[in-house]
Amino acid sequence: MTKLELIIKGITGSFESIPEYDDYLIIEYNFIDKDKKEISEIYFTAISEFHKKFERILHQGFSWVNVSLYGIYKKKLLICIETPEESKGVPYEHVAINTSGPFLDDKHLPIWEVSKIYKIIQKKF
Repeated sequence: MTKLELIIKGITGSFESIPEYDDYLIIEYNFIDKDKKEISEIYFTAISEFHKKFERILHQGFSWVNVSLYGIYKKKLLICIETPEESKGVPYEHVAINTSGPFLDDKHLPIWEVSKIYKIIQKKF
């Protein structure tokens, strides 16, 4: 199991129940249009293709990395990875990895359906 998968397992393990999902998708925070609240599918990456990049991110000297569970999209658990804009030269073993679960509704219950938070722009074939 990769470091990223272990982190995600820690996040998902903190919930009593999660709707069924088949796999993970990764979105990098800088690819989210925060003003329009839109995410384009073209920026989704399968976890199997992202784990090496995640290790490189951890070795880039950032003081922190956020790993956020955004919810479920098309039976895939969507995970957002965010880093600061600049590296501070922090050694790998001292990088703070911050985790968070999905967005919450007014009753403080998880919103599992990503499309309730963001408009997902689908790929055109």
